[in-house]
Amino acid sequence: MAAVSFSAAAAHLGHRSRSTLYRLKDAGLLGDHLRPGGKGGAQLLELQPEGLPTLRDWVRGILREQTNSPTANLPPAPAAGSGAAAEGPDPAAVAQGLAQLVAGLPEDAIPALNVSKERKEHYLAELARLEALQRRGELLPATEVRHEAMATARMVRDQLLAMPHRIASQLAAEMDARACHRLLDSEINQALLGLCRQLEGLEQQGAAADG
Repeated sequence: MAAVSFSAAAAHLGHRSRSTLYRLKDAGLLGDHLRPGGKGGAQLLELQPEGLPTLRDWVRGILREQTNSPTANLPPAPAAGSGAAAEGPDPAAVAQGLAQLVAGLPEDAIPALNVSKERKEHYLAELARLEALQRRGELLPATEVRHEAMATARMVRDQLLAMPHRIASQLAAEMDARACHRLLDSEINQALLGLCRQLEGLEQQGAAADG
């Protein structure tokens, strides 16, 4: 495919302007896709160079790498004993790195200011809702839920594993299949009743905590 201008390449990639492509060119990241011969000596871009990734795939990969590496443009941390503060990176350097990251995104990937504010307000409201649910006892910590679930599962497991030892001799002495069925049915029902009692106890504890 013939080389096209930066404006045409930006339109082909779905960008609102060609500024992203110029920024990548100035950084030396489009060298294999650049071609001479534009109007007035301007450089062109090859959309599908032979033996190389397409321009779309190449640019998308660069932008994805920049997006997934927010600290890629940050200065290295000061070495130990250099006299720099040890509590963390310089806030000004972090802000500069984030600004470079945003500048590296295509225009259509940067949300408008009102969209960013709406997202912030949404997550603040969601955080407040979760905190209110937790105070009312309607939301339990995940660690507590996992602990109680594991305890209940262990109880049922122990009852089921003990069943063969407890009734093996009785089953061996029985000659009637119906009697064996009744014995097994009774043992399983006892294990399930124990599980129900365990769950009811947890529910009562939660109700008492709410009161």
